[in-house]
Amino acid sequence: MDILNEDNTRMDEPGDSTRAKIEQLQVDMQNLFCSKEKRVVDIRCKNREESPVEHTTLLGKLYGGKQISLQDLADELHRCWQTRGKTKIESISKGFYKMGFENADEYEHVRKNGP
Repeated sequence: MDILNEDNTRMDEPGDSTRAKIEQLQVDMQNLFCSKEKRVVDIRCKNREESPVEHTTLLGKLYGGKQISLQDLADELHRCWQTRGKTKIESISKGFYKMGFENADEYEHVRKNGP
């Protein structure tokens, strides 16, 4: 059955346009999820201020499974690293720690020679 527009041109049946949209959607989804090309998007913050603290921060993981207090960890790291300036240690999650150094030279020393 042909459906005609006001100007007597053939109009697609309602199911045809839906079927075409579904087929196009399937092609788009195939391209999106099965593409061999890896897509990387660089997201930059335009209102970010540089902080020197970011350049003197290390992240670490404590292995061994034994829970120790944050103060005991700080004391042991201070003993191993022989730091002289202020060092801040923060627990991020179970077994993961963030260490911030006030002195950039100590940060470099620990980064290159630390345990």
